[in-house]
Amino acid sequence: MGISVSSLFYKEKPKKNAIKEEQAVKRIFKKHLGIFGRRSLRKELQKEGLDISEYKISKIMKKYGLVSKYGRRKGTNVNTSKETEKYIQENIFSQLNQNERKSLDIWSMDFSEIKLKKKKYYLCGIISVNTKICIAVSISNIQTKETAIECIKEGLSKYRKPDMITTDRGTQFVSKTFYEYLSSEGIIHSMSRPHKPVDNCYIETFWKTLKTEIGKIDDYDVTTFEMILKYYVHYYNYERPHSSIKYETPIKA
Repeated sequence: MGISVSSLFYKEKPKKNAIKEEQAVKRIFKKHLGIFGRRSLRKELQKEGLDISEYKISKIMKKYGLVSKYGRRKGTNVNTSKETEKYIQENIFSQLNQNERKSLDIWSMDFSEIKLKKKKYYLCGIISVNTKICIAVSISNIQTKETAIECIKEGLSKYRKPDMITTDRGTQFVSKTFYEYLSSEGIIHSMSRPHKPVDNCYIETFWKTLKTEIGKIDDYDVTTFEMILKYYVHYYNYERPHSSIKYETPIKA
């Protein structure tokens, strides 16, 4: 076929820019102790004048086996189920402009996993998007739609009814029971996109803050942790200044 030996065994050498990008991704990933995923890594790279796409960062991470500590295991995709598909709601929150978001009372809601004495438990929490008030937090050994509804009821017993609640597409929220409850209360339900926790970032940020500030909880039993949780929610709402509300406490703001 007239192909030379050198052409047959030719292997393209990595370009200098590609090597520089890979080294930068690895360096920043290591610097931040492996907590950053592609999105945060891109932001840090841009600060250094390197504009690398999330797609390329993902490829570099995969190449070198860099897995973010915040990576999630992929579970059953409830969105493909015919039984739950009709209860999936639009991401209405993302369609609102800043003025519309400020004019509405919006709650952000989700579950988070913890371990007490090597046993798994789940926190169900709600935070107000605008005021940053922690509306309610409960703990249980299972995450269900009933747990989610009870958490909302607890919030409604203390605060006025919200215009909207934002959640992810977890099985607890993509259900007939949850859909009918919100409908009966006249509360708009907005759902984040699949595998996009940034769409429901307010409660995600709260979970990170709570776990960081409470600290190590492995050796606590449920009763002790519930007492600590109750105190922390009061502290968070009434005493802790919040940067996004001009360093006021949520209740005062």
